[in-house]
Amino acid sequence: MKRHYTWTKRIPFILACLFMMVTIGLTARWSSISLVWASLLGVNIVTAAAFSYDKLVAGGDLTRVPERVLLTLCLIGGIIGGGASMLFLRHKTSKPRFRNMVIGIAVVQLLACIGLFTLSSPFA
Repeated sequence: MKRHYTWTKRIPFILACLFMMVTIGLTARWSSISLVWASLLGVNIVTAAAFSYDKLVAGGDLTRVPERVLLTLCLIGGIIGGGASMLFLRHKTSKPRFRNMVIGIAVVQLLACIGLFTLSSPFA
């Protein structure tokens, strides 16, 4: 029987604190890095850590990270960390719904990046 610990509702808060610590640490370590790049790197590190933790506790009695939290992390910019974790750890790859949602997020973000670079191009 799985135990439901009281801290399960605090997982998003814990991940947000981890994100802030990583981002602040990156900007403090490398003063030349912009806050945008530090935030993007930070959210990818946190996403990879969340996927890794979820893989580690899968099948045990410890509380897992909800899928909606993992998908939200991918949606807010952690698609590289989430996708890399899925590929290298082979985590959540057997769930077609989850895998398709991650692929959809990646496609939408790629199209948004292409659109932004096209609009900001001096040749547009």
